[in-house]
Amino acid sequence: MLVHSFTAATRRLARPLRFGVVGASGVVVNSGVLWLLAHGTLLPVWLASLAATSLAICTNFLLNDHWTFARAAHRTHARQRLLRFGGVSLCGAAITSATLVLLHGQLELPLLLANLAAIGCGAGWNYAASSRWTWPER
Repeated sequence: MLVHSFTAATRRLARPLRFGVVGASGVVVNSGVLWLLAHGTLLPVWLASLAATSLAICTNFLLNDHWTFARAAHRTHARQRLLRFGGVSLCGAAITSATLVLLHGQLELPLLLANLAAIGCGAGWNYAASSRWTWPER
């Protein structure tokens, strides 16, 4: 009975944990690109954040499609999943960018700390919407 309960709990947590791992890789991509663009170009922080977030969205889609939601991914065409994920992520990107501007621009938190907090604000939305709309369970 205990083994069955543990196995069931592990199955329920596998998807959110994988999503979190993919999200963490996206944080690395996002933060690295943000840092390079904000400090290596004349782009304003909000535009550097948008570019960094866009690249992270692309890498996260590929990883989520092939690993996190591998079973559900085959229910619709890849183009449809990408468009859905892009829509979900654009909302998350708006949350992330607005939060970054507030935390870094208004409250003057250090850039990467503000960026991590901003990413955290969009993560809940991204998982819930991705799970229900981009890769719904069977």
